[in-house]
Amino acid sequence: MADNYKFNNKDFSFKKDKASVLHIMARICKWAILIVLLVCLYYFIYSLIVSSNEERRLSEENQLYQEMYPKIQRQIDLNKNVIKSLQSKDNVIYEELFHTEAPDIQPSNISISSYDLDSLKEKELIKISNDKLTQLMSKSKKINSLINTILDSLIRKKDLAIPMFSPIRNMNYAEVAASIGPRYSPFVKVKLSHTGLDIIASPGEEIYAAAKGVVEAVEQSHKARGKQLVIRHKDGYKTIYSHLNEILVKKGQTVDNNTVIATVGMSGNSFAPHLHYEVWKDDELRNPINFMFASLSLEEYADALYMSINTQQSLD
Repeated sequence: MADNYKFNNKDFSFKKDKASVLHIMARICKWAILIVLLVCLYYFIYSLIVSSNEERRLSEENQLYQEMYPKIQRQIDLNKNVIKSLQSKDNVIYEELFHTEAPDIQPSNISISSYDLDSLKEKELIKISNDKLTQLMSKSKKINSLINTILDSLIRKKDLAIPMFSPIRNMNYAEVAASIGPRYSPFVKVKLSHTGLDIIASPGEEIYAAAKGVVEAVEQSHKARGKQLVIRHKDGYKTIYSHLNEILVKKGQTVDNNTVIATVGMSGNSFAPHLHYEVWKDDELRNPINFMFASLSLEEYADALYMSINTQQSLD
């Protein structure tokens, strides 16, 4: 390194400048700070351009959580809808069959708290969602078990007279059309009061009695409801079967849920082959879809209920 010289004003000469220890230390510190700043700048630029393996792993995990959460949320929503359907089904059983309110089936050890979702980390959010889903599934299974226990007890009764079976065997939700309420008439194209459940079926398909009872009326007509059967059951229940093709029973005949009473047709004012089915209790109209729980599984019942509510046009 070249020597430093200092000009002396007194004798007009240059003398070698001897650096002090303090001066040397200051210079060393200056260079050390400069090197540290350069290293930090290099690392900052490097981190912006190049991701470490850990950062890549965390980024992929974060993306996975973002994809998983909407799916879990959809599952939670679906299970909530299933539980609502089960609760409705349970209420129908108790109110219609036992004339009392359904007991509270909320398990005492299940508590779904509300959370501030914005303050939660994604891992915590996924865990909470999974916990909720597990709780809902457990609750759903318990409700379904209670319903099945009730149904098994009812079905074992030989004199069961509640219309809890579908009049069309092996019915699926795609065959369920409009239920009770305002529905568009296929003939006048305006909403009219629809008093039954339309079940789409092939012409000539067998129709069974919904429960044990006595044939109260046999009507042979080519207008309105066409050929029609009325069956009177115990406890104030009555079922009506309309737009029939062939009637296979007589007035006063005793039938049960294994008796074929008629075949599907389109007699009277019928837009297409189907069975118009009604359920009455103490001369009050009831929704027939709520009385088919002995013939439908949980999933089939939920789908059939959805179809009956959302189909806006009747077939008669």
